[in-house]
Amino acid sequence: MTHHQRHLINLVQKPSALSSLLLSRKPQQQPNLLRSFTSHGQRPIHTPHPNRTRTFSTTPITTESHQQESPQSRMLTRADLSIADSTPNQDSLVQEASQLVENGGRWRLCREGRGIERGFKFKTFKTTWDFMNAIATECKRTRHHPEWSNVYNRTQILWTTHSPAGLSGRDTQMARFCDRVAGEMGEVVEVSEEGVDGKGDGDCCGCGGGGSGGDGKVKEG
Repeated sequence: MTHHQRHLINLVQKPSALSSLLLSRKPQQQPNLLRSFTSHGQRPIHTPHPNRTRTFSTTPITTESHQQESPQSRMLTRADLSIADSTPNQDSLVQEASQLVENGGRWRLCREGRGIERGFKFKTFKTTWDFMNAIATECKRTRHHPEWSNVYNRTQILWTTHSPAGLSGRDTQMARFCDRVAGEMGEVVEVSEEGVDGKGDGDCCGCGGGGSGGDGKVKEG
């Protein structure tokens, strides 16, 4: 083997200084773009998994309503009333009585459903007496009379039919007439009415008595 051949073999077996330097250097790290992006307070970008699929539902999303349905207006039934036999349309009478008694009406059933009653209050005794005079005039025209009482500025009225006994259309008709006249004469509406209590607050002597010298009770047949 010649000297030249041995020199070539040595070059192949021994790496040069340049090749050693290249082999010893580590690959330069690339900047982590995802990390630098999230370091500034931004949300990371999520790449979908190649083997993961998303499904979308076509069923509409429904939410339950927490609002309670307003209760239906209460209506009286025939069982609540004792209707006079002379009443031709009893279903219509039940509806009329429901409007007077329930759903904001101020009348109340009495005598086991044979009558309706309520109290009225006005500012003065004079206005109360005018109210009663207006009702009396209508009673004369319709030939139907109430059971009522008066103490100063208060009047208690009860409507019922005596012959035949029970509640009739004439009672509900006169009850509506009383409501209309009371509104026209400036009725004093109270939160609760427990009937005539004899307490006046107007221009009388302060004792709450009526103008007739007694308890002011008047009863019509």
